[in-house]
Amino acid sequence: MEAARDGRQGVEMAIARNFDCILVDYRLPDMDGLDLVAELRERLGGAVPLIVLTGGGDESVPSRR
Repeated sequence: MEAARDGRQGVEMAIARNFDCILVDYRLPDMDGLDLVAELRERLGGAVPLIVLTGGGDESVPSRR
């Protein structure tokens, strides 16, 4: 398992490596987790499953498509 310190590093790692699955925190230091998912989808297509997690405890997290 590898971890990125922020969204930018996560994008770089995802492009450089062949991950089986990517876990994304909803709250990142430099961007929103859903923005990161959108960027990863754009760059990687649908090749890698993306799972968004949060410790916020708020079930009303807005979704974007």
